[in-house]
Amino acid sequence: MASRTPNSRGRRPAVPEGLNETWAKDLTDQFRRTLSTKRMNALTRNTTQQQQQSPNAPPSYSSLRNIPLVATAPSDRNSLRFRSMLLSLSNTPCRWENPGLLDEALRSIPLERIYDQAQEESDLFLAEAASLGPNTKPAWGYQDCVVRALMKWFKRHFFQWINNPKCGACHAPTIAVGMAAPLPDEQARGANRVEIYQCSNAQCQAHERF
Repeated sequence: MASRTPNSRGRRPAVPEGLNETWAKDLTDQFRRTLSTKRMNALTRNTTQQQQQSPNAPPSYSSLRNIPLVATAPSDRNSLRFRSMLLSLSNTPCRWENPGLLDEALRSIPLERIYDQAQEESDLFLAEAASLGPNTKPAWGYQDCVVRALMKWFKRHFFQWINNPKCGACHAPTIAVGMAAPLPDEQARGANRVEIYQCSNAQCQAHERF
């Protein structure tokens, strides 16, 4: 069977060797524009529907009742806990912008296979749209198919769901026994809490942190 060069398909982009700042910035700008357009369209639809239902009624301010007039720093326990969680979650996406981690992630992803599957699915959508008429657009574009192929690979091949981890010493099933605070190295990897499991083998009974 003849080998296929990476440029044998016109619409498929070349596999990136590294993730540079320009590529990431362009992708971020596209995402922001798409998200902004969707939000504006949703707000326009909601405003139009409200005006049609009650054109003379004043706007509802029920959603603003619990907002203080002057911003104050949180002081109670629940507010401080929520603030801490919000800051932690806000910092999480910043780690995804680390060029070294992005390059390492790209090395783990079978990009050639992802692009091949996306191209095949995109061709099917194009053929389906062409059969419905000259003005019919495909249900999904090529970039959509890339995301779909990446999602399938992640869920079916890369990711594995675990309820109870196996014992690291004897590989026997484990039983949940409680929770524990994360160790410093676990916190560095993003862990907020750690589940403790004990080996069900009576001859082992080792503990696993998960």
